[in-house]
Amino acid sequence: MAAEEAADEAAEAQISQEAVESPKDSNEIINSDPEYLTSGRSPQRVPFSEIADAMNGFTNMHLAHEISINHDFRIQPMPPDTTT
Repeated sequence: MAAEEAADEAAEAQISQEAVESPKDSNEIINSDPEYLTSGRSPQRVPFSEIADAMNGFTNMHLAHEISINHDFRIQPMPPDTTT
């Protein structure tokens, strides 16, 4: 077990040293990692409405998660609007 831990620590130290010696910028990472490569098409703009729809979906998912995890979650009634 100690040999495995020592090997893990040595590997982590080597990775840390490599990161210090040769920092990569985001373009290097994107261009070198096949996960980020596309089919050669140029990037297309995303309409703001699609971004807003995605953000609303994220907000709803976050709220549903909070309701399911937080047992003390309560919906408080809103006070009546006195400005009208």
